[in-house]
Amino acid sequence: MGRGFTGLRVTGERTWVLRGLPGSERLIEYEALAERVKELSCIGGLGELAMREDLSVPEILEASLEVIRSGWRWPDLVQVRIEFEGRAYTTPGFTESPWRKAAPLRRGGSEVGRVEVVYPDPPPEREPFLPEEAELLSDIAHRLSQLIELRHERDQLRHLNAVLRAIRNVNQLIVREREVGALIQKACGLLAETRGVASTR
Repeated sequence: MGRGFTGLRVTGERTWVLRGLPGSERLIEYEALAERVKELSCIGGLGELAMREDLSVPEILEASLEVIRSGWRWPDLVQVRIEFEGRAYTTPGFTESPWRKAAPLRRGGSEVGRVEVVYPDPPPEREPFLPEEAELLSDIAHRLSQLIELRHERDQLRHLNAVLRAIRNVNQLIVREREVGALIQKACGLLAETRGVASTR
């Protein structure tokens, strides 16, 4: 075999890539490589969603379901559920099964939900989850947790800025408004607007 030879060899259900290396031969499992590509594409897709400032956290979680599903060995069979703050987001046809893996979502050190992938009962194989998929699920949960944390901090900052603007506006109102009734009414209106900002987070 020549030193620069590269080819494919099929053995049973697995396809192997054969590469000649100086002084030795090396086998690389093509199927495993394809799985790693799917996993990287899944993580990349989640990164793109996280950058979407036009989407809220619930909208991102909903859009993440199919992205997460695409990273598994049998994406047409696996089901995904994301639970966050008492609400569940699931792929169509989600059903409970003992064949599941889950990882927690965290914010500020506290668990606020979880990401779960499920295969139907019975699963396509006796052990349907690859060892690498446990790491993938952990990475997905970590990235979604980071998104949740950053969005929470951003919303908190926006609310604080709104409160500070309301205080400034009330102070300006006190200086120029001489009639007590009008002062109270306008000040209450400014504070109500700030409360409205908080309720839409």
